Amino acid sequence: MIWGAELEHELVGLGTPRRYASGTCLAHCLHRPPIVRRITAGQVDVFVHIPGGTAHVSRAEDGAILGVHSNLYANEQPHICWKAVSHVECHEILWSDIESRCKENSRMDGILQRIGQIQHYSIVLAAHPVFSILDMHTRSRIFDHATVRMLAPGEHLIHKHGKRSHLYLLVTGKVSIRPENQAPIMLESGDILGEISLFGYSPEPTADAVADSFSEIIEFLDADMIKTMRSNQSFRQAMTDLIERRISV
Repeated sequence: MIWGAELEHELVGLGTPRRYASGTCLAHCLHRPPIVRRITAGQVDVFVHIPGGTAHVSRAEDGAILGVHSNLYANEQPHICWKAVSHVECHEILWSDIESRCKENSRMDGILQRIGQIQHYSIVLAAHPVFSILDMHTRSRIFDHATVRMLAPGEHLIHKHGKRSHLYLLVTGKVSIRPENQAPIMLESGDILGEISLFGYSPEPTADAVADSFSEIIEFLDADMIKTMRSNQSFRQAMTDLIERRISV
């Protein structure tokens, strides 16, 4: 990832060298004050805890930076764990040292924020009850092609009788579905929308979808979603169940 390479360059010379044996759970090696780890050799698997177990978020390799998300999103992150897949060498860097560098270097601060966002969305998808069905490579592929959108209160995401909608995941905020002659249906963080139109259950959107607050949305590429529906039976069943629940309301 180009952002990781940029940040790695900025962090060279910082931190204390550490080594971990294969199988070590790095979550048990967390430090106070908080740190990030710059991997210089080996591989680390990143997991997020979900109901009933864990989901594989990603595999970090030489050059990866671990812990950016954990520090930027400390108040809202789910439980993350890191496990060494092989012998791992890294530099452990105090988060306070990184913050000091960012105050002197606005470019570094921007790179750090971007990496934190990418890690955040990867974790959001891995922890989601529908998207956790997919393996980490599929989730990574569909997110690479996706668009993150920010909506202001009152802004339309979907227009009834408008163009066929895409598939959306509401990351933060609230969006109301507003069918004619029916009470609005309020959607919140973690809800999916746009599926009825995208997957052909209706030739066009059946209701307006309007942001009720500042909202963060992931908009997925149609071709990726259709391909995933066709190739993954469990994902297809989860989406079908969601559509049937929506239609029956």
